[in-house]
Amino acid sequence: MQLPEEVHARIQDLVARKLAGDELGMGAPDTLLNTFIEAQLNKWSRPLFDVRSQVGLPQELENVLVRVLTESER
Repeated sequence: MQLPEEVHARIQDLVARKLAGDELGMGAPDTLLNTFIEAQLNKWSRPLFDVRSQVGLPQELENVLVRVLTESER
């Protein structure tokens, strides 16, 4: 999954602020991030396992998980 550039920048800003010890959650919610997160959660809320076809995690979700783990190692 490729994050939109603006979403990536907002996440980087939040991480930098948190690492600096800033208290988060006190200001107005970030509409862009909340919209992005809601869209992703809605997209991923479809069933992960289709009993009829015996198909497990979709490749797309697996790719996202690999990407998240890879990004966290940097």
